[in-house]
Amino acid sequence: MSMALAVSFRSIPVELGNYNALTTLDLGNNSLNGSILEELSNLSQLQCLVLSYNNLNGKIHSKGSKYFNQIYDIPNSSYVQNHGVYDLSYNRLTGSILEELGNYMVVMDLLLSNNMLSRKIPRSLAQLSNFTTLDLSSKNLYVNPF
Repeated sequence: MSMALAVSFRSIPVELGNYNALTTLDLGNNSLNGSILEELSNLSQLQCLVLSYNNLNGKIHSKGSKYFNQIYDIPNSSYVQNHGVYDLSYNRLTGSILEELGNYMVVMDLLLSNNMLSRKIPRSLAQLSNFTTLDLSSKNLYVNPF
């Protein structure tokens, strides 16, 4: 089940956390305000989360979709286009990139660019072996050499 909405609401509706069969949620480019709801982590089948090009603020939650934490045979990305997409780019998210993101087993595209994230890039991201795209471009991020 995929959902790409032309929304008329101004923030992410809490009720979206009840759509357990949802595999794709694309709310990009909708001028959404507020924070990323923790209820989205209840979407156990969510393979593609796109919240880019909004005005979302706050921190990235440490609890992502249960799907990203499961071990699967990773299909050829040309076969499954949206498999493991986590796109929170072009928002106003703050805080640091969480160490927990490195524990995700199924993330092929991790896009966090153009936010107000600060601090170091976690070494745990090196554990993600299935990357095809990693975009952390931001002037505030650095890798701790020690």
